[in-house]
Amino acid sequence: MPSLHSTFRRWLFPLAKLVVVAVLIWGVHRTLWDGYQQLREQPLEISSGWLAASAALYLLGTLPACLFWWRVLRVLGQPVALGRTIRAYYIGHLGKYVPGKALVVVLRAGLVGGPGVDATIAGAAVFIETLTMMASGSFIAAALIGILHHEHWQYVAGAVLCMLGAGLPTLPPVFMRLLRLTKFGRGATAIDGDNRPATIDFHRLDYRTLLFGWIATGLGWFITGLSLWATSRGIRATTLGAIESLPQMTMVTCVAVVAGFMSMIPGGLGVRDAVLAQLIKPLLGARAAISAVVLRLVWLAAELVISASLFLFVRRRDSA
Repeated sequence: MPSLHSTFRRWLFPLAKLVVVAVLIWGVHRTLWDGYQQLREQPLEISSGWLAASAALYLLGTLPACLFWWRVLRVLGQPVALGRTIRAYYIGHLGKYVPGKALVVVLRAGLVGGPGVDATIAGAAVFIETLTMMASGSFIAAALIGILHHEHWQYVAGAVLCMLGAGLPTLPPVFMRLLRLTKFGRGATAIDGDNRPATIDFHRLDYRTLLFGWIATGLGWFITGLSLWATSRGIRATTLGAIESLPQMTMVTCVAVVAGFMSMIPGGLGVRDAVLAQLIKPLLGARAAISAVVLRLVWLAAELVISASLFLFVRRRDSA
C-alpha cells in the first residue's frame, strides 16, 4: 500500500502544472479584459489586414532573440533542437503576464528540457538573452533619442543607464564574477546526453557570442518598430510610410518595452502603454493612446496563436 508521502509526491508535479496553467490563464485574461474595456470606450475603424501584418512583424521581430537564446544554449553544451527552442521561447512569452516574471524562466526552461539538457542552465540562458535584449534596446533608444530629440538629454541619460544596468551583467568578466556567487561558480555539474555528470564550462560565453546577441536583438527591435507602424496604419492613425516612420517607431517601441520590463509589472501593463502613448503622440495625435491599447492586444493575440500552434504541432509530432 503506497504511503501518504509517495502519493503526495506523485500528485505534486501534475498539481503544480495545473497551478501554473491557471495563473497563466488569469494573467492573460486580465490583459485581454483591460484592453477590451478601453476599446469599448473608443470605437475605431480597424483594418484587419494591417493588424495581421503587425502581429506577423512582432513574431518576426522576437525571433532573433530566440535564435540568440538557442545559440547561448548550444555554447553552454546543451544539445537543444532549434524547433524545440522556438516552441519553448514563444510559449514562455506568456509567462510575462503573471506577477514576478519568474514564470517566463520556468516555462522556457521546462519546455526546452529533455535528454542532455539541464533546466537550470536553460534558465540561466534565459537571463542572458533577456538582459542582452533589454541592453540593446536601451542602446538603440539612446542613439535614436540623441539623433531625433537631442534636446531631451535626460531621456538619453536614462536610456544609457538602463543599457548599463541590463548589459553589464552579461559581459563575460562580470558574468563570471556573478557566477562565482552561485553553485555553478563552485564547480557544479549538469547532465550530459548519456545522463552522466558533466562539468559546465561557462567560459564558453565569450564576446563573440554576446556580439551576435546584440546584432540579432538589435535587428529584432527595428522589426518590432515596424509592427507599431503597421498597427498605426491599421487604426487609420497615420498615413506615413514605413521608411520615414521607422526611426521614431523603433525609438518609441524600445523605450516603452524596456520601461515596462523595468517596472516588473506583469506584461508591463499600464507602464508600457502610457510611455508608448506619450512618446507616439507627436506622430499620432489623438489616436496615440488607443494605438497603445491595440498594439498590446495585437501582440498578445500573436503570442496566443503562435503558442497554441507550436504546442499542438510539437505534441502531435512527438506522439506520432
